[in-house]
Amino acid sequence: VPAFGDQNDDEEFGIFDRLGTKILGIGEFAGRRLLGSFKRNFGFGFSLVTFAFDKFASKILKALADDLERYYTKQQFRTGVQDRLRRQLLAHRDREIMLVAHSMGSIVAYDVLTQLSSDEPVFRVARWITIGSPLGLRFVKQRGEEHPQRMDVPKTPECVGAWSNMGDRRDPVALDIELANDYVANSRGVICSDEPVRNDYAVADEKGDKRDENPHKSYGYLRTRQMAESIGSFVGA
Repeated sequence: VPAFGDQNDDEEFGIFDRLGTKILGIGEFAGRRLLGSFKRNFGFGFSLVTFAFDKFASKILKALADDLERYYTKQQFRTGVQDRLRRQLLAHRDREIMLVAHSMGSIVAYDVLTQLSSDEPVFRVARWITIGSPLGLRFVKQRGEEHPQRMDVPKTPECVGAWSNMGDRRDPVALDIELANDYVANSRGVICSDEPVRNDYAVADEKGDKRDENPHKSYGYLRTRQMAESIGSFVGA
């Protein structure tokens, strides 16, 4: 997907209309006005915090839009991906579980954990960690217009004993890295703990020089100090 700077206005606005209206939840045509403001102030850059809406960000967000549309509108697809996680979790129900969910996987995990909280009241996940998560987007919090788990006030799944959300402010998918004010506590008082992190993942050339940073990459999140500390405390290191 070309960067906004490489596209004509119709192509730019088309992508941003889709993202703005369907995902960011900023209303019809607001995407056009927002993009126009960014272009006037930042050239072709899209800068909510510090990341540039370059080829990487444009590609990531388009993929997210496609995945969200498929997940929320194709029941067979949604059920299939949920069942894969559900089976794995139930297979280890007698163990203490730490679940790490990245990006779109955090949406699938949220839905599955919410379902299990109702279907399997004694099931527990000791610690849930979301990384690079789009759970803060309004469209996602409302679970989509026709999603069976659509809710007005989203909350921490009942089966979760602790929830940490790690996000890099430059990550174009994790536009809202503060989930504590978006999801209310479950009946046990568990609420999300937000932990800003620095995802330093970058693709290097053959000489080992840094080339392209990718603050959404799962590898970068998994090697942060905060993740290491969370895993260490969980396994008792």
